[in-house]
Amino acid sequence: MKNSWLRSLMFLLTAAISFAPSLHADEFHFAGTIATADQYDLYPLNLAAGTHVVADLICAPDPNNTLDTVLTVFAPGVDPSDVANATYYNDDGGTEVCGGFRSSHLDFFVGADGGDWTFRVDGFGSATGDYTLDIVTTASIVAIPALDTVGLGLLSLLLGGAAMLLLRRQRHA
Repeated sequence: MKNSWLRSLMFLLTAAISFAPSLHADEFHFAGTIATADQYDLYPLNLAAGTHVVADLICAPDPNNTLDTVLTVFAPGVDPSDVANATYYNDDGGTEVCGGFRSSHLDFFVGADGGDWTFRVDGFGSATGDYTLDIVTTASIVAIPALDTVGLGLLSLLLGGAAMLLLRRQRHA
């Protein structure tokens, strides 16, 4: 009898965990060329609040490529034409070296401002050349979804089963 209660409790726990959302990563890959000192490229992405973002901007591995990468990110509704408005900025934070310059790297969480975030790619000063921009977004594990009626029912069954198991053990002790 004791094992059937434990089996039932394990079944309920497994069922409750199977309803939990899984983490899902999205990957975005862009490639381009900064041909003049005035040029910059924009890449808008719709990001939910709480999203974890890792972005790497790397110049193309070519001995003639002199692009010193600059990666700038703007929150929704912010004008990306001026880096002074940037929410996040990085010039030499990456590990890759190209043309004598370190690549750009950003790692951040989207706060409550979910929406269309804009990633801006440019060269530092008058630097030009080819690049790749890789962005990986992952739903935050900090965001805890609210339980719906099915989830609340399963949680009630799980807690009720645990309470009954404890009461049974107290009677037999």
